[in-house]
Amino acid sequence: ETLRWNLSRVSVRDMERRGCPIVPTIWDAAYTAEGFAAWCDELSADELIIKPVVSATAEHTYRLREYDPGLESVFKTREFMVQPFMPAIITSGEFSLFYFGGEFSHAINKSPRPNDFRVQEEHGGIITAVDPSPSMRRAADNAVKAIGEELLYARVDLVSDASDNFLLMELELIEPALYFRMDERSPMFFAEQFDRRMQRGPEGRRTKKPQNFGTCTALSAALTRLWRIRRKWRVTLRNWLSHARRPQRPAWPRLTPFGPTRHHYWTGSASSPILTMNRSA
Repeated sequence: ETLRWNLSRVSVRDMERRGCPIVPTIWDAAYTAEGFAAWCDELSADELIIKPVVSATAEHTYRLREYDPGLESVFKTREFMVQPFMPAIITSGEFSLFYFGGEFSHAINKSPRPNDFRVQEEHGGIITAVDPSPSMRRAADNAVKAIGEELLYARVDLVSDASDNFLLMELELIEPALYFRMDERSPMFFAEQFDRRMQRGPEGRRTKKPQNFGTCTALSAALTRLWRIRRKWRVTLRNWLSHARRPQRPAWPRLTPFGPTRHHYWTGSASSPILTMNRSA
């Protein structure tokens, strides 16, 4: 259910209904020249950000001062959202706070490169580790609580408005970049939360008596099982292909120091034959 809900940025609209301040957004719009002028008036903005409700790495995200007819084909069949351009993206950047098992882990700042507004690394964004301010933590904590369930991981993206209030831009719950490299403690903390979650049932109760297997036991066991299954199927496939490709040659009678043998046959190619011998007891 959470996966389906968070597939689209429309989930941010639900977060607003749950009490989380978000960047002012126009939903369910049609891309027309008349509509563009109305958006500027409604949002009291000179510049607009238009982006699809389903996308990644700022794909088809545009910063516009005026209507661009060239984008009609982009948004003709694609659902999109309209927001005012937030100047703080340029001056102070976007902040991402990471939560594992409902608990705060670390935070980063993402700033665009000069003459750009996109903060993603794919577009030259600059990533730095930060200590969140109390107001930033309150905004992110409020968003995590509004989700309504404890998740293994969540990323809350915030931006400040003209009054230095932090607004929710996006809520990433489906395989977000977790930026472990920006915080030395975060990988182990994530593993501990994963291990704790695997030892608990869906309602948060332990499904069995705790065992002193150490941190990351469940994760290590799962990876080990996957690796063994992968090896098993690779060996099976390799043996099958080897058998299918080797031409079977007629039996070749031969005398050995042990006397006559049975089931001699050639395998391999004519240039490099291999004699295989099966002796019956």
